[in-house]
Amino acid sequence: CDSPYSELQRANCEYDDETIVLNGQVSSFYLKQMAQSLVARVAPNVRILNQLQVVYPEFEHPRKPR
Repeated sequence: CDSPYSELQRANCEYDDETIVLNGQVSSFYLKQMAQSLVARVAPNVRILNQLQVVYPEFEHPRKPR
């Protein structure tokens, strides 16, 4: 998957029996949909199975000074 979004470049794209399968993890539903839209633009007549998992990043609290 070629994308200006570096996170999407880590997604896996596999072609299997006229279906493109997207696998991997992204940090938002927006990026999941963006990945599917990018693939649809490149391969408009191919079925897309979007199995990307949305995993929200851990929120880190700033450490309090001692």
